[in-house]
Amino acid sequence: MNLLRFAKDADQAKQLSRLYRQKKIRRVYRGVYTDDLQTPIARIVQRHWMSLVSHIVPNGILSFRTAVDLKPAPFGGGGIVFVTSSYVKTITLPGLIIKVLKGNRDAYIEQVLPGIARSNRARMLLENLMTVRGRQYKDIKTVGVEGVETILAKELRLRNEDA
Repeated sequence: MNLLRFAKDADQAKQLSRLYRQKKIRRVYRGVYTDDLQTPIARIVQRHWMSLVSHIVPNGILSFRTAVDLKPAPFGGGGIVFVTSSYVKTITLPGLIIKVLKGNRDAYIEQVLPGIARSNRARMLLENLMTVRGRQYKDIKTVGVEGVETILAKELRLRNEDA
């Protein structure tokens, strides 16, 4: 059925853990399970990445290139998403890396789906003009100056100069 199940409380966590021990579901991440026993976990993670990010990093916002593309950037045989929250952490799932960066998660945001937001257009453009320090994320974390110019040119064509 390819359904993700999230443990919302201790009782639900025990119930899901019991099903996992009975091999009726598979574990994707702590507190996250799937009843799909056939599909590789990496494919499930890539298909449901937004709901996983909103569960694993509650109140986080999609930022940098992830806010522009609204999809994981190709990285290391899988994908990577950049999320701004109140802490710094790298979370590795099969087929996906969630890079959590510390920053303001309350200002200049817009809702994408219930439970997940991203940087608004102005903030997104500024984030993508930032210099990337880590060599491993160069050309992955941001769209760069050319990408920002492309976004602005498209905005100009669609909404004129006043926008």
